[in-house]
Amino acid sequence: MVNKYSSNKTSKKASLAEIIGPIEHPQAGFVPAGFKLVQTTEKRFYLFRSVENEWVQYGNGKNPWFAISWDYAREWVRDIFRKNEMPLGVGGEKILTAATPHKNEGELLTDYFVLEDAAKITYTLADYLMLQGTMLNLYNKLRKRVLNLSVGVREEIKKLYIAYKLTTNFVDVGPQKNALQLYLNMPFEEIDDPKKMCEDVTHIGHRQNGHIRVRLTGIQQLEDVMYLVQQAFERQNRDEAVA
Repeated sequence: MVNKYSSNKTSKKASLAEIIGPIEHPQAGFVPAGFKLVQTTEKRFYLFRSVENEWVQYGNGKNPWFAISWDYAREWVRDIFRKNEMPLGVGGEKILTAATPHKNEGELLTDYFVLEDAAKITYTLADYLMLQGTMLNLYNKLRKRVLNLSVGVREEIKKLYIAYKLTTNFVDVGPQKNALQLYLNMPFEEIDDPKKMCEDVTHIGHRQNGHIRVRLTGIQQLEDVMYLVQQAFERQNRDEAVA
């Protein structure tokens, strides 16, 4: 099934239902604060999250995702909230295709449809203008340490951050002018943080994955930061072994 249309047409469609959290909805279940579920047709449900006081849609960074029933929409909201995954936004022309199942996501994504661009966009480190001089050197040292955690660690360069993952992200790195901003994908209450470097962002909108934010500003912090990163890595590794 292929259907090509513009993002402008999509945004102007009238909604059958618009559910803004926090609310317990009879069909969608509990929709948390900062989330919005929009039904545009009988079998199309879009999800948004408030980021810096703006509604940002869940998608692949350019094209939106949607669920095809109330049941799957309910599970989607629950899963996104549990993982504290942030939206990347959407835009541009789209082609409608069935989603490809992934490990640990098959039950969910098999029953979604994903709008994917016909031309895949590839990002490189050169797209991160902040990665120059001292910050580039610091990033390269961090990158080497993270990749050395396991031969199974993969690096994915996204539009807004650089992800390190086994099956799912355990740390996302967002380069800034004077720091590398890391997001650790584990509950804040589980982290051992003797230097008090971690910030709880469970209920704060951001575009990366994870409940914990850490700023790396200099090489002297690298050992302390890697102690935190290793905990997120080991937690995901342990969870995958159990699964």
